[in-house]
Amino acid sequence: MKYTLLSLLGVLILATVVDRISRRPDNADRPVLYWVTDTSASRQAEIELFYTWLEEKGYPQFEIRLDSTNKDVSKKLIQGISGVGADLISMARDEAWLLHATGMMEDLLPLATKHGFTVDKAWPAISDQFLIDGQQVGFPRGSPVQAYLVNLELLETFDQPIPSRRWTIEEFEAAGKAFMAAANTGDSRQKVFFCDLVNILTLRRSMGRSMYNETMTRCTLDNAEGARALRLLYQWIYEDRILPTQADLDFFAGNDTNTSRIQLFKQGRYALLTAARYSLVQMRDGPAMRMVARVSAHAGFPNGLIGTGSIGIYAKSEHKELAAYLLEFFASETYNMSVVRSSDSMPPVPEYTATEEYLRPVDYPGEWGVHEEMADLMEIAIPPSVSPFALPSSANRIEREFRYAVLASVYSPEEGAALTEKFINREIDLNVSKNPQLQRKHARLLEDQATIDRLRTAGEPVPLELITNPFYRVYYVAQGWAAES
Repeated sequence: MKYTLLSLLGVLILATVVDRISRRPDNADRPVLYWVTDTSASRQAEIELFYTWLEEKGYPQFEIRLDSTNKDVSKKLIQGISGVGADLISMARDEAWLLHATGMMEDLLPLATKHGFTVDKAWPAISDQFLIDGQQVGFPRGSPVQAYLVNLELLETFDQPIPSRRWTIEEFEAAGKAFMAAANTGDSRQKVFFCDLVNILTLRRSMGRSMYNETMTRCTLDNAEGARALRLLYQWIYEDRILPTQADLDFFAGNDTNTSRIQLFKQGRYALLTAARYSLVQMRDGPAMRMVARVSAHAGFPNGLIGTGSIGIYAKSEHKELAAYLLEFFASETYNMSVVRSSDSMPPVPEYTATEEYLRPVDYPGEWGVHEEMADLMEIAIPPSVSPFALPSSANRIEREFRYAVLASVYSPEEGAALTEKFINREIDLNVSKNPQLQRKHARLLEDQATIDRLRTAGEPVPLELITNPFYRVYYVAQGWAAES
């Protein structure tokens, strides 16, 4: 089996090398750069706008070819490590730290300083996502923040109030029960729900807890808050019926209803939809709706979830200087205002959310209660906590499996939280044991964790430089537990 796997890996690497070598520019006078990303219509439109911007600025002319066949992170890793990565690499969600750890990503700080796409230009909450170990790994193309879109017309139909801007889980639960009672009277089967889902990450964070400890050396879900978040989720789905079960979604599908969450929201099946600003692109395709945006309900600490689609440059690219122009473009007024108009995510540079065109798009007055709130939510949003000692895909799979098991009544909330922690920590131990470099880093951060624990026990302030978990960096400041810089 070992030799079979090695042989397959060798074939993949050879095929990648042949593929890269065979890609010759059609015009030798016009350099060709490859960008591993999706090939959607919006991406094609970005490239065309980029070419126009290059010409207007008098910058060098070159071609960018999109490569969506290799956008899976495993393919990015194989190509990068084998020396044939694309010039530009999109890094979705939590991929930046993984690719950076291999040494395949260029430190962009010199180019960023020259071209004006340094981290201070982007939203402060996401800088940690592409500023790793003192190196700038990328720059954001977009910065989505998760929120609820609220169907005002549906609330008015059932004479229900608009949720407050920073509502608590008690307010959420009461509003959900009142809406369900008004919206489903006389129906043999429930066909309308208060909202589509509750993000357990933001719910748990609102209780002051993260999946990992301050240094992300251990999973820390076996506690009262971890169990409470699971118990609330079960209650809202199966007891209060605020959220749909899988059986409810299967019922919609069996009745030839499009089970896309956005389509169900547009059809009036949900009063609240978990979404980001880019969801408005699909919302605009159809009858206009009147909406506002609201943050997830909290249990004491209001917070939102922010992501980033950042772009980095391959360390072995022959066209690093040219590639830097694309990142400069993402920091430009031309690109940011195009995002303002299209609603395809939040503009990567915050200042453009203060424009009238962003706040009140002329053609979409029903959205005027959405955009300002989305910009405000960026101030309390926190990126996912990604441990360098556990693959995010593995940790998320473990968390999801035990969450579903709790919802299926296989385990109690307390058992589900304890088992999630146990299996994620087993994953951390296995990864650390196989990698001497991770062992050294893990040992150093465990010392930092011991210092943090000692200071907290003594009631003394904790230096922020000891904390690597982005949630706790924010939470400690908010609680007054951080030492002044």
